[in-house]
Amino acid sequence: MIAVARDWAVVILCSVGIVATLIFIVCALFLFFKVRPLLDSATATARNVQGTSIFLSDTIVKPIIKARSFASGAQRAMGIMTGLSGRKRRGKDE
Repeated sequence: MIAVARDWAVVILCSVGIVATLIFIVCALFLFFKVRPLLDSATATARNVQGTSIFLSDTIVKPIIKARSFASGAQRAMGIMTGLSGRKRRGKDE
């Protein structure tokens, strides 16, 4: 009697485990196919943002950096030529 109950319990628990595994697989596949378009859209958006940032970097930021570095170099050159470098030199006496 106990052996039969044990056997039935094992069969029922194994059946429940198989059904639960199948339900999990179906839910995972459903979720994957629902989320995949969202992931594709997010990837496209990220590529668009990357392209925009590269465009802005090439057209705005790099010219500003070049102009500022040129102005800084010209200012330094003029300071050296005129003797007014803008920096105070500290000697041993001070």
